Amino acid sequence: IWGQSAQSAIGAGDLDAARSDLGRAVALSPYNADAQRALARLHVAAGRDDEAWTRFEALPPGTADDAESQVLFGAIALRLDKFDDAARLSRAALEALDGSETLAEVEARRVLGTALLEQKQAAEARTTLKHALDEAQAALGYDPLQRGQVLELGLALADANAVLQQIDPALALYDRVLD
Repeated sequence: IWGQSAQSAIGAGDLDAARSDLGRAVALSPYNADAQRALARLHVAAGRDDEAWTRFEALPPGTADDAESQVLFGAIALRLDKFDDAARLSRAALEALDGSETLAEVEARRVLGTALLEQKQAAEARTTLKHALDEAQAALGYDPLQRGQVLELGLALADANAVLQQIDPALALYDRVLD
């Protein structure tokens, strides 16, 4: 009932009521991964990454072991500068995903590559980010940087190239992102 009420509140644009309703749903059923993810997404939408992360840390064991949760919470960890957690969750998500060049894999690789770059592992970051950009292009059927999608990915890959003194590839990527 609380989940349905939250969906109605979201439809009405009342995100505070939706967060409250989802909080009640989670309190009644803490192993409901869908409700946990929905609540975390609402926290993120409200700019409350810290609350979303606190929710993640309090999850019952096994609740967030699915790839979708790992991608979501990996991205939150990255925004909170929790690079070890971001890398761990992204690696776990990639293991769970089937290699079908989905946008979830692209996001997991973007998070992993960015975390690796922050951890001063530029070579592995570059390989991971390049793979993600190739996957994004295959999944979307066009150059995602030309359409303004996954710009963070392009910037991170350009940064990795710059750190590795690959100036021409870095400049080419910066140009593609700016176009």
